[in-house]
Amino acid sequence: MKRTKKSLLSGVEKPHKTARLLCGNTLKIEYEDGSTAIRFHDTDIITRIGEKTILNTNGFKTNTTKERISEFSDFHIKQNDWKWYVHGKDGKIYDFYDGMEFKNGIPLKEKHHKGTNRIKKLISEYGKEMKKMNELPPPDNGDCLVCRFGLGGNDHLISHIEEKYIHGSLIVTAMKDCGYGHVQISTHYHMKLYDSMIRITTRYLKKNLMRG
Repeated sequence: MKRTKKSLLSGVEKPHKTARLLCGNTLKIEYEDGSTAIRFHDTDIITRIGEKTILNTNGFKTNTTKERISEFSDFHIKQNDWKWYVHGKDGKIYDFYDGMEFKNGIPLKEKHHKGTNRIKKLISEYGKEMKKMNELPPPDNGDCLVCRFGLGGNDHLISHIEEKYIHGSLIVTAMKDCGYGHVQISTHYHMKLYDSMIRITTRYLKKNLMRG
């Protein structure tokens, strides 16, 4: 339902100087205390106070709220399995939570979605198991088909790290995702640059599994 500017301002408690309608049910408000806000319906979803930015949905994590935050702030919000994630200016992806505060594009405090710490621990243990191996395995026809041909999502990756199933197709997929070509991958195997390969693999797992 499209609301009027007067209706959108009816719940504003702080004294304000100006308010401008940006698009459907969305205002830009300049408050008398010097802060500014993007207000969607009855919630200031983006608040700027000096160098600090605060993101908040008030529990209404709708697609439109997500779109408004991405459009009118410096932060891009993505969703995966009903969970929200925000891209910081440092290139990292953070778990979103209401009241999240940023300074210079980086969160002042991190909170993790339920299960994130467990995945982080599993990935760490997976990397330790790789370090125990005298040689990292090259790709093989007996490797996981999903990893060999990219047939599915990332659920199979969780089963791999839980079982500590280390195979060459996963390692090569991680290296290709990082931008390495066939010659570079072959060189890593030939020169036994295993520490580098382990870092790339665990980084690939974090990129995929700690976003959802």
